[in-house]
Amino acid sequence: LNFFVVMWSHLSPYSGAPRTAIGGMWPNSFVNLNNASRDRLGTFAEWEANWSPEWKSMLGIRYDHTMSDTGNVQPYQDPVLSPTGRTVKEAAAFNAKDHERDFDTFDVSASMQFTPDKSSQYEFGYARKNRAPGIYELYPWSTNFMAMSMIGAFGDGNGYVGNINLEPETAHNISFTAAFHDADNDNWEIKATPYFSYVENFIDADRCGPDNPICNSALGFGYYGQPGDAATPGQHRDNGFYFLSHGNHDARLWGADLSARTHLFKDQTLGEFATHTVLGYVRGERMDGGNLYHMMPFNAKLSLDHKKGGWSSAVEMQFVDRKSDVQQIRNELTTPSYLLLNAKTGYTYKNLSIDVGLDNVLDKQYYHPLAGVNAGDYYAMSITNADWPYRNNRNLPGMGRSVSVGFTLTY
Repeated sequence: LNFFVVMWSHLSPYSGAPRTAIGGMWPNSFVNLNNASRDRLGTFAEWEANWSPEWKSMLGIRYDHTMSDTGNVQPYQDPVLSPTGRTVKEAAAFNAKDHERDFDTFDVSASMQFTPDKSSQYEFGYARKNRAPGIYELYPWSTNFMAMSMIGAFGDGNGYVGNINLEPETAHNISFTAAFHDADNDNWEIKATPYFSYVENFIDADRCGPDNPICNSALGFGYYGQPGDAATPGQHRDNGFYFLSHGNHDARLWGADLSARTHLFKDQTLGEFATHTVLGYVRGERMDGGNLYHMMPFNAKLSLDHKKGGWSSAVEMQFVDRKSDVQQIRNELTTPSYLLLNAKTGYTYKNLSIDVGLDNVLDKQYYHPLAGVNAGDYYAMSITNADWPYRNNRNLPGMGRSVSVGFTLTY
């Protein structure tokens, strides 16, 4: 998978002025990632064993070799005309490094399943999972405020610089599942799964500032807090966004998932009615303090389902609790709780299915906890609009009332 990012601008030189004062987006094209690549070669094996009618186990292993690389980069400034420019020095320092990064990771998953009778089942599992850093976490090199603002792949509106020395994440996951169901008529089922994860070298963010060796030089460009300023070091002076680098930090996560379903009644004239619900909660913290970013608060879905002949319909209520456990490093925003009403119906005739959905029936304004900030808000994001009194990061609004139509043909 190759990425090539070039920011280009051209300014016609003023014929009467010598080309010595270099500023702005010229005279060169800015090259942030030069033919960056990330290739992964993996193999896995899995062994499943039935020890008895009650006991079953599964063991899996996986090996991945991840290869990342990128070419030399280039700043806007010309090294000949501006040899002491900061971005010229940063580009030269980056180009002098070996950019190739190879990661060897081993995953292990093991589970034991116990089925004592026809109506219950228990499962205990352990998994060791790895993730190698991506190219946008490794290779963005410039601490120029505009270059960092262009790295917006994380949905939070902040600016980023990469860390070429990142280590891969290693997560140790433990989970337990208890499931109960109607053994005779399959009229009901309930399943609960609590889990816990400890992550070594979790790839998270660190604010730029005097104590950050990756981007301490980012201070002093006019849009960052400086010693003696009222603004926090590493922060835009004019809005709520920050400039960040990537770093490895140990972390822990825990939570639970719960699902349940039951048949309500069946009538030859009215059809079949049922209900199902799904609940989830997750909490994440860094071991050195603070919350993890993008953690989903308590959420629940309750659906009333109906089937008759070729028709299948559902009315769904979706509840999401207030998100208050946010990450201060990224200035993550809180979101209020909300309740949505959705509806859908579909008809199947032979090999053709037609589905119609109506989401957010009541056209309620809401903010999904994982939607990120409104990066399209000009007054929140523009670097040059410093005089606007309401500049700050804002939540991205959820979708209003929307209709979807789908067709499925099976053959």
